[in-house]
Amino acid sequence: MLLPKDIQAEGKTDLIEMTVGDAVGQGTVDNQTLGYFLARIQLFLVKIGIDPKRLRVRQHGSQEMAHYASVSALC
Repeated sequence: MLLPKDIQAEGKTDLIEMTVGDAVGQGTVDNQTLGYFLARIQLFLVKIGIDPKRLRVRQHGSQEMAHYASVSALC
């Protein structure tokens, strides 16, 4: 379950269900390594007893990115 930044910008909280592979392919998740770790974290949380229906990934907006996540921060 994913909450993309464009939906958040509209003031909505509608979740989209998609695979990690689809999220990486569409560019919602930046790269395969990040997708891998998102999936592993979810597997871990489910394994320790968290209800998967209560989990979601929220994409950060551009104003929420860490300074090192922006190319312009390096210039």
